Amino acid sequence: MDNWVEMKDNEFIKVNISISRCTDKLPVAETVFKNADKIEIHTSTTKPPLLKNLLGENVFKGLQEWFGTSESKNVDDVKPVIEARDPCHIVYSHEVSFGPRVLLTTILAFLLTLIVIFISVYCVTKLFKFLHSCSKNDNVQRTSENVTMATEEYVENDKVENEVLSEESTVDYSNSQSVSYLHKEKTKQKQHAGSTLVCQGEIGNQLSSEKGTEAFTFLEKTSDKLFKKLDKLLLKGMADGQTVTQNCQSTSRPSRRSLQRRQRTGSSPMLASMVDSVENGQEELENNAQEAAWIDFKIFSGYLQWKYPCRKLKDPITYPPNVEKLLHYFQRVCPIPQNAWKTATLITNYVLYLISLEMTNIRSKSGYRFIEFIGTGSVKYGTKVSKCNQYDVLMMLQPPVIPDSVIGHSVDKIPPGMVVIGCKSDKTQMSKKVLSTLHINDELHLQCLSSKECLLSAEYLLEECLHSLYTNTRSALDRLPFQIKGAPTGSLFIKINTRALVGFGEPEIRINLVPVLRLPVNGLYQTPILYATPPILESEVSQREHTSMSYGINNDYLWKIETSDFVSVFYEEYNSLLKHAGVDSCHLICLMIIKCLLTGCMKNSIVDRGIFPATHLQAVINFLLLESSPSQWKFECLADRFSDAIHFIQSAYESSRLPEFFISNPHLINKMPSAANNDILAQKRQKNMLTDTSREVLEKRLDYLKMRLRESGLKDCVKQEFSSDMWEFEFFLFN
Repeated sequence: MDNWVEMKDNEFIKVNISISRCTDKLPVAETVFKNADKIEIHTSTTKPPLLKNLLGENVFKGLQEWFGTSESKNVDDVKPVIEARDPCHIVYSHEVSFGPRVLLTTILAFLLTLIVIFISVYCVTKLFKFLHSCSKNDNVQRTSENVTMATEEYVENDKVENEVLSEESTVDYSNSQSVSYLHKEKTKQKQHAGSTLVCQGEIGNQLSSEKGTEAFTFLEKTSDKLFKKLDKLLLKGMADGQTVTQNCQSTSRPSRRSLQRRQRTGSSPMLASMVDSVENGQEELENNAQEAAWIDFKIFSGYLQWKYPCRKLKDPITYPPNVEKLLHYFQRVCPIPQNAWKTATLITNYVLYLISLEMTNIRSKSGYRFIEFIGTGSVKYGTKVSKCNQYDVLMMLQPPVIPDSVIGHSVDKIPPGMVVIGCKSDKTQMSKKVLSTLHINDELHLQCLSSKECLLSAEYLLEECLHSLYTNTRSALDRLPFQIKGAPTGSLFIKINTRALVGFGEPEIRINLVPVLRLPVNGLYQTPILYATPPILESEVSQREHTSMSYGINNDYLWKIETSDFVSVFYEEYNSLLKHAGVDSCHLICLMIIKCLLTGCMKNSIVDRGIFPATHLQAVINFLLLESSPSQWKFECLADRFSDAIHFIQSAYESSRLPEFFISNPHLINKMPSAANNDILAQKRQKNMLTDTSREVLEKRLDYLKMRLRESGLKDCVKQEFSSDMWEFEFFLFN
């Protein structure tokens, strides 16, 4: 083998494995080295027999060739070797031969085996740790549940013991039998105290069935945080120096009873050890549950989309005198303190969420079911002025049958702004009060939903909900710093008594509920959504006048169109137009000034009949916005737009005609595609918002307008006629 590294394919390695047995190793070696001078030294070309026998003949020859040793070498070059007797003899010998590929494969297989063993050990270790942690968490949770239920049982035992002690105080101790009986009963209770953990699951289930409603759970988990939020808002408002008018005498908050728990001697050591072991975990679980309940409440509040009417004016700029006067009036009368607004909104959202939790489980006698609350009105649009004590909320309901058709005022018998909701029902047991067949015309006979029954069902749902709250959660409701009151029979609103909130400034908050149904117009995926609501008569209209205005169809089956979703879309699109034009518009400030003047928000008397409905004023501003450019609503033009709005109102009330903005408005249809594509809104007859208002009421309102202009000192801001760059009232009327 001239080259050991580069082996050919026909070459191989041979290994000899031998087992030798030696009789006397050490004595022979010692004798050899002691008598070294007597040993003869020979020179030989062959290796000692011991090495040759151990390595084998072939390996021995290979080593000779490797070291260049041969028999032909010179005798002088050979080192002397001590020849000794071999004390060992071979017991077993075996030769193994293999090539280089087999050696490389064996080494790789050995390394892979080590890697696989290492990975397996690592995976088994991780799996064991994971299973150990899971079992530990299960034990902690199970222990915490046991401690909770055991604690409840512990409290129940305290109550029983207190009752027994009270009975002991009333027992005649001269009767030895009664004393011994009480002593025996007390001893039995102490003996069974240790076994109460066995039945704690049943007791826990019983308690949860009594107080397991969603509303009660929500109150228990969030009432403390509600107190903290209210205290922070009210104290911050007083610290900021906000002037909040206190319209009522604040009643003192009733003092709460201090529930001091009597210390019990001789408590169970097992219970004490369990409490100590899971105290931190139980507290963390409770905090997480409270935080989760508050997050759900915040999500619900976000759906209502209330908007704070914040109108921050820019740095003082030189405006015309009339504009300065209007802006001064706005800053003095219109703004709502921010903390008062946050407080009112927090209370309103809390009450609405509490009612929604309870009302979801109630169904009316006619089959109507509550779905959700939807915010609407000036608080949603950001035009609330002066006081934040009234909220408007849509109460969406699901009827017992699904509506599949809507017939608008294209039929002569149906008045403008009204619709009839048709349904296809196979239920023969359906009451005629809910669903009845109407003769729309000679060719159309339709089963229609009753709007009157929907209104009665909404009132029933609200009444049953409040009754259920005060029955099931009375103890939790009493902790709140305000009181929830139901409306009188036949009214759909909620009153929240806030007299106990010192620093809030409002005696009560009123929530007006408007029951609505979603109309199936242009398919199920329409945007924005058109609603229908039962018509509610205004206070100025008598029942006799309303009955005489029959259109040939039973009024109990007529529904009023609700366009609050279209209002939101219209304002969003107009604000986007102003942003692209780079104009800081004054249209909302103009509307808020007019509302402060004419809606009676600054009047405390509820007998005043000269106030204007806010919906009429909002429609006037919308008409002026529709046919004007953004540059006409700059702050320099505020006095002109205010004057045009006053003239528009006077012209409408003098002619007893004020069109509904979103219904059959050809100017809007040309500019708002969502209104043009809606079959109900695009019909040809306009709705007059003053149809149901008597002439006497119209005259009172006109006199009220003139009186308010004089009282506020804004009469000088009104011109003799419309501005030259604005369309007059008659432009928006047709047919």
